[in-house]
Amino acid sequence: MAEYTRLERIIIAVALTEFSAQHEQTDPELAEYAERLAEERLDWHTAE
Repeated sequence: MAEYTRLERIIIAVALTEFSAQHEQTDPELAEYAERLAEERLDWHTAE
C-alpha cells in the first residue's frame, strides 16, 4: 500500500464513507466494502 500522510488518510476515509452512504441502496455489498476500507484508513491514522 502506498504511504499517505495522516491528512490524506482522513480525506480518503471521508470520501469512502460518503461513497458508501450514496450507494447503500443501489449496491449494498460495494457500500459495505467501501465502509470497511474507510475504517482501515482511520485505524492507520489512530495507530500513529
